[in-house]
Amino acid sequence: MSLERLADEIIRIANTGRSTPVIVTPSYLSFRPLFFSQFTTLLASRTDRPVRIDWQRGDSFWNRGIGSAIGDRIAGRKAGKITRMMDQIRPGTSIQVTESIGRPSRQTGIESGGSESSELVIGLCHTGQPLPAWATPIKLGDRPDST
Repeated sequence: MSLERLADEIIRIANTGRSTPVIVTPSYLSFRPLFFSQFTTLLASRTDRPVRIDWQRGDSFWNRGIGSAIGDRIAGRKAGKITRMMDQIRPGTSIQVTESIGRPSRQTGIESGGSESSELVIGLCHTGQPLPAWATPIKLGDRPDST
């Protein structure tokens, strides 16, 4: 999926106000800071809303015990670096390490009379992580079924 198509799909889902779009990737796939820079620039050209990315860390071997403490610290530093970079493109834009994907505000949807300036929440997680009922997954990097 192209970055343009991904941005359009995220905005379409978010504008309904009923669901949070969530980018779901296999665990072997991770995004570099340049992805977030280009993605934020593209979203800024399509909407006036500040972007908040909720990066849901999964439950894996490395996210338990001391591995969790180390992993959370590394993830937090990476999120801080990406937030500073994205904030230069669109003030108020951030990425947060979370245990759950944020719920869309009831006032987010354009169709329901919401303001287009409300925060655009986007989830980010790996395949197999549990998603809340209000999340709409957008799967990236999966191999097509061979059936």
